[in-house]
Amino acid sequence: MTSMKFFAVVAVVAASLAAAAPVTLGNAGQQVTRGGAGALETLVHKTGWIPLGDLTRDSRKWATGSNPTATSNSGTFEILGKTIDEVKAVLPKVGERIQITARVPIIILDYATAGEDHRLEPPMMKRGLERRDNTGLWLEVGAVVEVRVVKISPAHGEIKAAWARVSPPTK
Repeated sequence: MTSMKFFAVVAVVAASLAAAAPVTLGNAGQQVTRGGAGALETLVHKTGWIPLGDLTRDSRKWATGSNPTATSNSGTFEILGKTIDEVKAVLPKVGERIQITARVPIIILDYATAGEDHRLEPPMMKRGLERRDNTGLWLEVGAVVEVRVVKISPAHGEIKAAWARVSPPTK
């Protein structure tokens, strides 16, 4: 998949998630709408995948900027309790808490047809994102979540996508 196709797929997912009207998703045919920091709580298994940002092919730097308050390219998060050079692509580790710095969609592969059955499978590893992967849920700026898994997609041109499976923070 070329970089342009990759970004076009991401744009389609973002546009469809941004729709204001509720959409019917999942096995139960429940109505799901956009949500704030508690959006993960509406999922049965309380976990889903979020984009962390785009990395350069060598995974050493952020390829694009996702944090509107950063002075250079960065990811969509900050690791709580750590001070990191925002230019370097430092990804969170399992168990760390991150705070969302740019509104991000919650993705589960094949959500529209299989509900949460594929919640443990990372996006962008075998295929691009598709509309059926939309949960209709978002994590808003300021949301704090706990990282369960971090995965980096194969390169699409000069860019790799970093993803994290997240859950509400454990007490």
